[in-house]
Amino acid sequence: VNGTFYKCRIQSALSLQSIVKSGKARSWGVSNWGVRELQQLYEATGVRPMVNQIEYHPWYHQDVDLLDVNSTVTYCQKNGIAITAYAPNAAYPRAAMLDDPAVQALAKKTNHTTGEAA
Repeated sequence: VNGTFYKCRIQSALSLQSIVKSGKARSWGVSNWGVRELQQLYEATGVRPMVNQIEYHPWYHQDVDLLDVNSTVTYCQKNGIAITAYAPNAAYPRAAMLDDPAVQALAKKTNHTTGEAA
């Protein structure tokens, strides 16, 4: 459970935190960390990243969700960790989501472009 990859994550986070404390950076973040990794980090160091970048969009495949995105988003919201999405317009197939009737309806309802609504 707490092997080399765990130690690497913890040491990297501590190094990034020291850069912030030195004033050379304002914040730091992680990518594709789930609840388990975020909890381990906090338990080991008492620090949290400012942001967690994850794949997140209306077409996200819940059936193959190894990260458990909904739990991760909830955990991040409760602990002040911002979420940023990569592939927010579902890159596969590229931009096809913009033609999705549900996304188009949401865009119209909220007075946004389909790209903004997605």
